[in-house]
Amino acid sequence: YMDNYTNAYPILKKYNAKATIYMIGSYVYKESYLTKNQLKEMAASGLVNIGSHTMSHGDLSQMNEEQLTYELRDSQTCLEDIVNQPVTDLSYPYGKLTDAVINKARQYYWTAVTVNQGNNTFDPFTVQRTVIFRNMDMKGFCEMLACYP
Repeated sequence: YMDNYTNAYPILKKYNAKATIYMIGSYVYKESYLTKNQLKEMAASGLVNIGSHTMSHGDLSQMNEEQLTYELRDSQTCLEDIVNQPVTDLSYPYGKLTDAVINKARQYYWTAVTVNQGNNTFDPFTVQRTVIFRNMDMKGFCEMLACYP
C-alpha cells in the first residue's frame, strides 16, 4: 500500500533500518498502491528490498502449473523491470501453499514467507512470521509481543 512509502519509508530512513515490502505486480497501477517511482526510489535507497506478492494475489494452492508460472515468474519480471534489481523473495498470498506451489517458487526465488505463526524450520520456502494486521492497535501489538520470549 501507499502508506509503506508515506509512513514507513521515512522512519526507515530516519533510523537507517531495513525492510522488505512485498508488492503485487499488477497492483503497481492501482490507486492507493505504490507507484513505479516510489518502488524505484525505495529499492535504490538500499533500505527496502522489494519482494513479490505474485501478479494478482490469487490463491496459489488452487492454480495449475501455467497459472503458477504466470503468478510467480511474471510478477518477478515485472518488479525487476521496475526496480532494476533482482527480486528474490516471495510472500504467498493468504499463506496458502502446496508442495507444487513451493516447488514452483523454488524455480524463481531464494526465499518465501507464509502468514503462519510459529517456530521456523530450516526451509527458506516456508518461513513463518509474526503478522501485524492493519487494524491492530498498540495494546494488541504489545499483547502479541508478550507471547514471545
